[in-house]
Amino acid sequence: MASNVESPERWYLALLGFAEHFRTSSPPKIRLCVHCLQAVFQFKPPQRIEARTHLQLGSVLYHHTKNSDLARSHLEKAVREVSSGKERGCRGEGTGVGHRRR
Repeated sequence: MASNVESPERWYLALLGFAEHFRTSSPPKIRLCVHCLQAVFQFKPPQRIEARTHLQLGSVLYHHTKNSDLARSHLEKAVREVSSGKERGCRGEGTGVGHRRR
């Protein structure tokens, strides 16, 4: 039975795949990588995906640009998201992203 509703994993994994493709291109297309990661936030993702995306953005910006303030901002947002999720008892289950099936 096909569904017209996209699961959160599909759009997230698609944008993540594009971002990784641009990051690993020769030469790297960091601006396009960053745009793909920023697009994740337009979907109002679950907290776990939002935190992970902030972490990825912070890492890309730190390693590939001179914008250390923006990199730090994204890394701090990732830490805050994870910390607030732990306080509320959220584990991010149900997103399917990052979980391996055995």
